[in-house]
Amino acid sequence: MSVFTSITKAQLQMLLTHQQLELGDFTPAAEGIENSNFFVTALDAQGQQRQLVLTLMEGSSREAALWFHGLLTSLAMDGLP
Repeated sequence: MSVFTSITKAQLQMLLTHQQLELGDFTPAAEGIENSNFFVTALDAQGQQRQLVLTLMEGSSREAALWFHGLLTSLAMDGLP
């Protein structure tokens, strides 16, 4: 399994609250070799179900995390999920 760092349902809900999402369910991803990955189902403020992937970056530098954040933000702004 591709989980090196475990996360509890309460911890994940706290994280999602900052994004105005309500946790439905989550499962660890079986794929991956470097990070902890989870498939997350959440509800947004309009009650719409959202499918998300949570990646906990293991051993990456702050600079690398910020670079990936910028990339994902840019892709989202271009309409990519």
